Amino acid sequence: MRMLGGFHGQSARGQLATITILLALGAGCSRANVESMNHMNQGVVLATQKQYVEAVQQLERAAAIDSSNDQAFFNLAIVHMEMRKFERAKDDLTRAIAVSPENALTKRSSAPC
Repeated sequence: MRMLGGFHGQSARGQLATITILLALGAGCSRANVESMNHMNQGVVLATQKQYVEAVQQLERAAAIDSSNDQAFFNLAIVHMEMRKFERAKDDLTRAIAVSPENALTKRSSAPC
């Protein structure tokens, strides 16, 4: 990640966590929100590396810290689909919609197909 190269001695994951914390605190988020976003971002990074079990652990932790984090549930659904755990994915999507129905409608209406 070239754009994150200014953080000497930090891994890409550490750089992402630092940026997330700085942005969230600047936006007035609570510490729980920041921790939840940090775990969610780590989960997304792990999922892109196909480390699905570890991704699920991070995403579940994000959801446990902040149960209003609909993105954590949405990302959990994606990872569970990759793992072919479709019932779990369905449950995750149901939770994401319950937390934030307006975001679910936005995602659906902005889908490319």
